[in-house]
Amino acid sequence: MSEKPIFFDATGRRAARLSILGWAGAILSTVLGVAFVASILATQRVASPQLPVKMTADNQLVRKAVDPALLKSAARLAAEARARAKLIRSWRYKNAHSAPLRTLSAALRPLPNRPLALGFYVNWDDTSYPALKRALPKLDWVLPSWLSVEGPDMTLKITMDDKALKLVREARPAVPILPVIQNASQGMWDGAGLQTLLADPARRTTLENGIVSFLARHKLQGVVIDFEEVPTAAYGDLGTFLGELSADFAPHDWVIVQAAPYDDNKWPYATFAKSIDYTMLMAYDEHDEFDQPGAIAGEPWFETTLDARMKELSPNRTIIAIGNYAYDWHGGDSADDLSFQDAAIAARDSDARVDFDPNTNNPHFSYIENDNVKHDIWFLDGVTAYNQIHAADVYQPAGYALWRLGSEDPSVWSVMGRPYGAGAPAALDKIPTNEDVDFEGEGEILRVEANPSPGRRRIEIDPQTGDIDDEFYTKLPTSYEIRRVGDMPRTLALTFDDGPDAEWTPQILNILKEKKVPATFFIIGANAEANPGLVQRILADGNEVGNHT
Repeated sequence: MSEKPIFFDATGRRAARLSILGWAGAILSTVLGVAFVASILATQRVASPQLPVKMTADNQLVRKAVDPALLKSAARLAAEARARAKLIRSWRYKNAHSAPLRTLSAALRPLPNRPLALGFYVNWDDTSYPALKRALPKLDWVLPSWLSVEGPDMTLKITMDDKALKLVREARPAVPILPVIQNASQGMWDGAGLQTLLADPARRTTLENGIVSFLARHKLQGVVIDFEEVPTAAYGDLGTFLGELSADFAPHDWVIVQAAPYDDNKWPYATFAKSIDYTMLMAYDEHDEFDQPGAIAGEPWFETTLDARMKELSPNRTIIAIGNYAYDWHGGDSADDLSFQDAAIAARDSDARVDFDPNTNNPHFSYIENDNVKHDIWFLDGVTAYNQIHAADVYQPAGYALWRLGSEDPSVWSVMGRPYGAGAPAALDKIPTNEDVDFEGEGEILRVEANPSPGRRRIEIDPQTGDIDDEFYTKLPTSYEIRRVGDMPRTLALTFDDGPDAEWTPQILNILKEKKVPATFFIIGANAEANPGLVQRILADGNEVGNHT
């Protein structure tokens, strides 16, 4: 037996080959290890691929944490905060050292620790009354749209709502009512007609006397002047009108509130403010129904424009009107005006995902209808209202007015009328139901298909600013859903009530049988008991029976 080891290689060639393989393996392992570590580090910097992943509450709320492009830098936030703080300090000083135009009654005066909560009420929307009823405990003033100047002569027209007046007087008798007067007719603003009216001293006096008479007759507390699309050439006459009306109001302790455009550098805010008690800034319609789809009141637009307005106005005589409604752009000449509930129904019915736009902090969604028409819907809700109030509270304005009762996200009332600087309320997580009715289909026969149920949302609050910078609807609110059926063009439904009658019902049945026309007979129990044979004949002839007992 040989004494050499079994794997002994006298030539040394095997050892050389193994050495080469060993070094190659070591080098390859090192390269792979470095690549693996590098790949882990790189995933933190490289954007993830756009995979078709369903957007859930969790991954939507963390988008900004993993994508720095969606976050403001700390330097930018600090610069914005310093600029706003400087501006705010100067105007707080001005507020403290400026004399008021005139003393107001206690109910019409700004409050020391919180803004007034105001709500616009309209006659032309049936949902406005139940919304007023729900919101009334939170309201400091009610602003009903009861007056207008319209027609060829721009005469004063009164559209009084006695039911709403009675509700306020009985439930909250101390709440001031300031009717709104507009230069609008059938949804169209008449700037040219208004210009002609204001330029005529006699007609102007007639209008002023009409307003005074209306307020005195109904024991109201002032008026909101909402004149829109006013030609620049009419600014002088409008200022004269405001001054004359102010003089007429003084003996009654009434107030004048002027609705003013939010973003119009030609509008003489400071000049008009000298003749009135409050300027109301209409802080919405950044994109209106005639624009391309976009935010209705984007947060950057809101804050930048507010800062510009506060350079001319005294905050304690400024009211900020915030919107709560939606626009549906779908390729026509203009968008449809929707309520918050309408938007929620559209999102639910289309299975669309509501996104909170990181650039504007406004929610929106889109979907394609069965007829291949794309719908882009942007809306304002309780979250946008909180962000606007939170941003404007630093000025401590006199109040906030909601446009409008009946179109709002009901959760908006959790942010109205609270102390200045209050944080986001927990109540924003829940979206209460309302009394809206969603009708589907056509026809005169109605069937209840769904009952109201509250919605839910999750919000993310920026710890640096206190703003809500993301929201996710985990459950959309629902309303009553009524299905309409029985729509048959060129067809009539014949009904005969409160029978059967021994004299007339047989004659009716003979005619129906001759003409081969069915009908519905709504019968009363006592008459049916007295004429059972007629009931049997009604059914035997192919007619239907309904109960009127």
